[in-house]
Amino acid sequence: MAREKNTSLIDPNDIKSAWKIFSKNWMLMVLISVLSYLLSYVYTYNLQDVYSASSQILIKSNDTYDANNTITQGMGLYMYPQYHDYTENYNAIRVVKSYDLIKNCLDRLDFTISYYIIGRLKTTEIFSSLPFKVNTDNVKPELYEVPIFLTILNYNSYQLNYTLNGKEVKRVFQFNQRALSTDFNMVIALNQLVSPRNVMLVANSKYKFDIHNPIYVVQRIQSSLSCEIPEYTGIIQLTYEDNIPERATMLLDTLGSVFINYSLQSKLKINEKTIEYINKQLDELEKIISDLQIALQNYRENKSILNLTKEEDIFFDQIVDGEKNKKILEANLEGYNAILKFIIERGDKTETPPIFLVPEDEEFVKKSLVAIYEQQEKIFTEKARRSLSLNEINVLEKDLQYKKEKLLQYAQNAKNEILENIKKVDVSIKSYEDKIWEIPTRQRELLNIQRQLEINQKMYEYLLERKANTKIARAGIVPESKIIESARSKGIVRPNKVRITFTFIGLGLALSLVIIFIVTMFFEKVESLNELKEKTHLVVLGDVIQTSESKNASEASIFGADPKSTIMESFRIIRTNLQYLSRTPGSKVYLITSKNPGEGKTYCAINLGVILAKSNKKVLLLEFDMHKPRIGPAFNFTSEKGLSSILIGKSEPGETVIHSPIHNLDMILCGTIPPNASELILNDYINKIFTYGRQEYDYVIIDTPPFSILSDAAELIKYCDVAVDVISAKFPYRDSLNMFHEMEKLNNQPNYAFILNRVKKGKLGYFLGKYGYGYGYGYGYGYSYSYGYGKDKKS
Repeated sequence: MAREKNTSLIDPNDIKSAWKIFSKNWMLMVLISVLSYLLSYVYTYNLQDVYSASSQILIKSNDTYDANNTITQGMGLYMYPQYHDYTENYNAIRVVKSYDLIKNCLDRLDFTISYYIIGRLKTTEIFSSLPFKVNTDNVKPELYEVPIFLTILNYNSYQLNYTLNGKEVKRVFQFNQRALSTDFNMVIALNQLVSPRNVMLVANSKYKFDIHNPIYVVQRIQSSLSCEIPEYTGIIQLTYEDNIPERATMLLDTLGSVFINYSLQSKLKINEKTIEYINKQLDELEKIISDLQIALQNYRENKSILNLTKEEDIFFDQIVDGEKNKKILEANLEGYNAILKFIIERGDKTETPPIFLVPEDEEFVKKSLVAIYEQQEKIFTEKARRSLSLNEINVLEKDLQYKKEKLLQYAQNAKNEILENIKKVDVSIKSYEDKIWEIPTRQRELLNIQRQLEINQKMYEYLLERKANTKIARAGIVPESKIIESARSKGIVRPNKVRITFTFIGLGLALSLVIIFIVTMFFEKVESLNELKEKTHLVVLGDVIQTSESKNASEASIFGADPKSTIMESFRIIRTNLQYLSRTPGSKVYLITSKNPGEGKTYCAINLGVILAKSNKKVLLLEFDMHKPRIGPAFNFTSEKGLSSILIGKSEPGETVIHSPIHNLDMILCGTIPPNASELILNDYINKIFTYGRQEYDYVIIDTPPFSILSDAAELIKYCDVAVDVISAKFPYRDSLNMFHEMEKLNNQPNYAFILNRVKKGKLGYFLGKYGYGYGYGYGYGYSYSYGYGKDKKS
């Protein structure tokens, strides 16, 4: 009946194999996992916790209504929609993370020195409650980042140890006094809470401090500082990571304050320039007015002119008002010309824009100039530092170009309108001048002087008014940015010690699985008879139990052993299986070989001969391992005549036979070890040996060299009835099985079999009920024999 095919998803044999692998290697998995846990503990113990702090800054509020937007909309300037908001946010991030801003922030803080307490297993950085404080004035650059160890000697003195340029330096200084050397100039002050009574408590700890390069500190802050803008908001989310939470929050608070102050600088600078320009104009007008007043007084005294008529006063006032309006228009025109020049001719410099020349009611122009000025300053600074990518520079320059084009168009339109108004004022002034021309010469000259005086006085009043407005505007300058969430610590963000521990354990398990896989694939050993049967289609004759007698004696004989011993029973099973494996009549030739030396082939060959001889059968042992013969030494026999002399035609088989102390067991030893043993077995004299053995003996047992090293076994297989490969439970089995299977395919011989040697007791219940007064044997041929008190029974 054909064997039913297994169609289940899970094969019980696979589960059984997996369980066997696990049962053999679970200790390895546990050991590596425990070692991985210990390694993770040591690793995480020395890791410093990194804390995160965050704060939020509102960049700018755009909720106010700008009336001047209607002008730009009327001009059709709708380029780059929503582009401005993006670049404003982007620029704010660049400013916050810029070198200058962070350097300005560090000037307010003391982050250039790190303090540490040195423990037995771990060095811990401290920031607050310092036992001492280091204040440096000058430090040699080579001393940056060099650990400086401080030992408190007593309440008044301390010792510094450090290594510089390969030389160890030790110096003793006094607390609160200047420590001056060729390497540094600094003062170390002892904490006020430390007194002469408790100083030794502080002195028991070991300290060190590092003096950092300011550039390194700025770069470290830039790398640890994260700036994000949540979608659809004008808020910068600042996040900073540090191994000390107090330092992280302190930095963010100070950075926010510096950023807000930075946003005011451009407006304050423009305001100062405006006041400076007005003061300059006022000084000039004061001198002109003073000169005109003197000239008017002198003219009246010289010409004896007291006053003008009322009609002339009216004409005079109209001309003065016209001249005043014209000067204001010309000042405004000068402002727009300065704007055009600022944008076109000096647009790539960070000069202060001419806002002081812009009319007071032109808020759109003022805001546009401030925006252009701020963005030009950013681009110019970033280019100088070369910290922006080409794409980032292009984005900023594209937005700046849009703002300039919009302002240029507006300024040109306003300029054209002013020129038209000046022409109208000139026409009005000319008409009144024609009427005054009719006035007598003396009075006309007096009128001209008065007119100049009145014009400059009104201009002076105008400038005073603008100066007052500018000063009032300065008081009203407030930052557009503000902190809406102060810095607060978010706790430890890394390392995740639990995750690291599980990662180590996982890697340990993975490593153990890799090791188990490699061992299973390349170094796995067969430790029981059933395992070997599962891995080969050939017959397994039996297994040889490792005993205390056979453990260290690979060629020992079982002759004289207890008939009921386990080793005797092992070879009885092998003998019985061999008899049923080769059931043809006549003498039998058994070849015993192995893949590697030391697997016990000679031991099995000798004891198989012994157990066969005990069954009253004549047995001949052939020591065909002529490269390293071991049968003779096992029996303490030597002979110059043997297989080698037969194979060269100098002896006959009968002349070389040696009778062993065991009844019915004879042997033909190697004889003189030949230099070409592998070539000798190829000649025709070898047929004489096997012809003689089959005629004179019931069993001929051949001991051959290992077949993985020499080809002798493959040549001798054709003379035998059964080829037996001895596999040691102490050696990997895969190569031996594969090579023996290949040998079976290449040689057309009927019977190949295995013997498992050196099997330990207790493997998978091997001896549970197997050995005693009743023994069970499985042969693979459907037969089972039970031996009890020497009686055989077939079932």
